[in-house]
Amino acid sequence: MKAIKLAALSLILFLGTAAAAVYAVSLPPEPEYQWTAAMIRAPQAWELGAAGEGVVVAVVDTGVDFSHPELAERVIAGYNAIKSSTALKDMEDDHGHGTMIAGIIAAARDDTAPAGVAYHASIMPIKAVNSSGTGDDRHIAGGIIWAADHGARIINLSIAAAAQSPELTAALRYAAEKGCLIVAAAGNLPSAADNALGTMEQDREGVGFPAADPHVVAVTALTREARVADFSLTGAEVLLSAPGDTVLTTYPTYLGTGTGLAYTKGTSVAAALVSGAAALVWSKYPDATADEVLRVLEMSARDIGRTGQDEEYGYGVLDVYRALQSLSPQTLYHAPAALSWGGGAVASGDGAVLGVPPGAFDLAVDAGGALEAALPVNIEMSGEASLFAEGITGLGTAYAVTWEGPAPQKALALTLPIGGDAAGAGADAAHIYRLQGSRWVEVGGGAPATAGGFVSAGIYAPGLYQVGVPSDPRVNDRVAGADRIRTALATAREAFPQGTDSVVIARADDFPDALAGVPLAYKLQAPLLLTFPDVLPTEVLETIQKLAPLNIYILGGEGAVSVPIARQLAGIAPITRLYGADRHETAAAVARLLGNRGQAVIVNAQNFPDALSIASEAARAGWPILLTERDRLPEVTARALRNLGVSRTLIVGGTGVVSAEVEALLPHPARLAGDNRYDTSASVLYAYMPTGANLYIATGRDFPDALTGGLLAALNSSSVMLVSPEGLTARQQSLIMSLRGKRAVALGGTGTISEELLAEVNRLLE
Repeated sequence: MKAIKLAALSLILFLGTAAAAVYAVSLPPEPEYQWTAAMIRAPQAWELGAAGEGVVVAVVDTGVDFSHPELAERVIAGYNAIKSSTALKDMEDDHGHGTMIAGIIAAARDDTAPAGVAYHASIMPIKAVNSSGTGDDRHIAGGIIWAADHGARIINLSIAAAAQSPELTAALRYAAEKGCLIVAAAGNLPSAADNALGTMEQDREGVGFPAADPHVVAVTALTREARVADFSLTGAEVLLSAPGDTVLTTYPTYLGTGTGLAYTKGTSVAAALVSGAAALVWSKYPDATADEVLRVLEMSARDIGRTGQDEEYGYGVLDVYRALQSLSPQTLYHAPAALSWGGGAVASGDGAVLGVPPGAFDLAVDAGGALEAALPVNIEMSGEASLFAEGITGLGTAYAVTWEGPAPQKALALTLPIGGDAAGAGADAAHIYRLQGSRWVEVGGGAPATAGGFVSAGIYAPGLYQVGVPSDPRVNDRVAGADRIRTALATAREAFPQGTDSVVIARADDFPDALAGVPLAYKLQAPLLLTFPDVLPTEVLETIQKLAPLNIYILGGEGAVSVPIARQLAGIAPITRLYGADRHETAAAVARLLGNRGQAVIVNAQNFPDALSIASEAARAGWPILLTERDRLPEVTARALRNLGVSRTLIVGGTGVVSAEVEALLPHPARLAGDNRYDTSASVLYAYMPTGANLYIATGRDFPDALTGGLLAALNSSSVMLVSPEGLTARQQSLIMSLRGKRAVALGGTGTISEELLAEVNRLLE
């Protein structure tokens, strides 16, 4: 059995001298004793109506003073794991630590003591630590299992040790599989002064156990200045940080001075604050899973350490107000508006709307949690009916979209009304264009060109936007060239007839480097072109010259696209090469430039069809595509996930391409898969149904057409379905029939998608 110790440091000060005067003692000014709640922005969360109702938090600790006036109404039936007893008297706290933790989580909100974070949550006392502040794994494990079996949604473990037994490991896994969120203190560094006072802390470098267990949320402690406290252990397992330095909380009335209040500090406190915050989220969204609650706490944390997840702050400082904002329906504001981190929808008043998702802009909050930066956002009519040059027919008015701040970390959703003579324009799909210099570049859309309708696209830059259609409507049901290189050129001409400011280019013969390029090309509003490694085809050179880009991005190292080709292209525009030692590093380099945070797609580096199935959706959403081996997560990919602060990963493909062992290493993974590449493609489309007028199909046998066509599909609010020359699967047929009214567009020539197969898809769409 392993000895477990408490993860709080010494009691600093007791208030008052007589038990009778406990609640008559004058508290310090509220900012003094409520600074922890202020830093995590609990008061703002309370104003949203979150208080922890209906959520049971098990405090596996030294017991709880169930008669304490600040806790009496919150404590429910519990368990003494040392005595295997449910008798109320056996829940009594004979040390003090458990009562302090319970108060931080759920003390009453009144004028006599600091309020708990979730002041209406229920505390389930689990006594598994003795009066000296030590316990063993057997009792801790028994308490965890009892709590999981008796309705606890959150299990707080403000304890730490250098290792843990298989028995405790199994108990943690059991509770997690039961749907519990398990939160634990990272552990405290020992000090001579604390040891002299009998303080309980673990004595190893790195995060202690059980916090280091993969089923547990490890939390570090912060000072009032939002710096990691000098006593707090840190390590790669850390997910969140929260206040933990000199905190006023409840204390047993029958111990010490009997006043019922005491100061304490430690990672114990930080863990309790996270448990309370989780209770607030769950009380507002009771149908959420533990994984969903944790993910929202991670993605809403304020990133103040190294960019992304780091060993000191994890994803950042706990911010429960932001967590609730990220789950709340978007507030609609009339333009202009000043938005917080939570974002919102800003409307012009005549149908145009700019949707700003939570966390799109990393807005600063001061260390105390009081002041948050605001982002001015506006969308308004330009005052002119149409500004388009020759080649595009305008459908409505141009809109000026502005914001004062950096580039967003997530795509903003721009929706514009379709006006003008849509029927007379003669096109089946309308798009949104952005004015870049002297030319209009298509940024997305593809909605049916119906007067009175709307068209949407993801945008990343302020500017002038307008709905339009090509003056010479494109009605082809096939985008093709003589080979993969020429199909890419045809795609570029289809998507960017007016030219573009950027071009992305990758090798044609072995194209893993280009797998990650579709989201970047979409964000840059750039065509994705292909070349031979050592020779740039004349047609590609001429197309690039005609596009007249201001920037050219090469995907892959000098072995993928040679130095002579780069020099040749440098005569047209400045070159940026995105590359690494292998395809994994190149994908990570592309992800860094993409710059979008929070979510990523994971695909097998050798299994191209799965990446192609998700490329269009990843592009529209702004998700980077990162690569893995089947049974090994490359360190460069793991590092990219941390640096991008990824709190959700989407695996595409079954366990035959990305194993369960790799899945377990990913943050909050979800998986889309089928029995084969074609059904996996259908699974992706079922999950992200295309809203555009077209459905794009490509061969699942040879992939470059789908690679470059994925960008065209993204620009048309659609996706690419991979099909077999032998015909459609039953699942694909069912999916296609659910998309009736759309038009099938083949990517590639008749040698890859036969006329018969294209006709079959169109029949099912009728």
